Amino acid sequence: MDRQLCAESGRLALRTFDLALVNERYLSWLHDERVTRFLLKPNKDTTLDDIRSYVRGLLESPDDTFLSITEKATGLHIGNVRLGPIDWRSGVCQYSMMIGDFSRHGQGLGSETVALALGLCFGELKLRKVFLDVVEENAAAIRIYEKNGFQTEGLLRAHKMLGGKLHDMRIMSCFRPEKG
Repeated sequence: MDRQLCAESGRLALRTFDLALVNERYLSWLHDERVTRFLLKPNKDTTLDDIRSYVRGLLESPDDTFLSITEKATGLHIGNVRLGPIDWRSGVCQYSMMIGDFSRHGQGLGSETVALALGLCFGELKLRKVFLDVVEENAAAIRIYEKNGFQTEGLLRAHKMLGGKLHDMRIMSCFRPEKG
């Protein structure tokens, strides 16, 4: 997709992903169990070519927006956001994110990222609803989403295999705020 998006806060910038960010540092995130323990598609055999192919597909898709999360003070790429697939007709998209740089966990950057992404979704993209699924045991992520206005819509019991065990998945959503 040719759309270039950008949103900034005090500490972070979300920008349309640049393929040049696919490097050994990015690959190391996908091989770090502390980062991937709640990811639904972790694969220790992932290669740089696999990542490039995945990212190219998202960047070429008319129904996906893939963004880098950059720390403004250092210019460091610390994670990614995927908005998609987007159902343009219904005004709905699925949300997912990864703060890949584990040294940046626990600093409120996830919450800041969600707020920026929702601003893009409801502003520039003019969507009416954003939804996600999250592993029920991922309490930190659930707190981030609730802090940003997501509400639980349901629970899919024993739904995803992760680490050799079936996990419940919480479905959450956030609607565009009504203008009053």
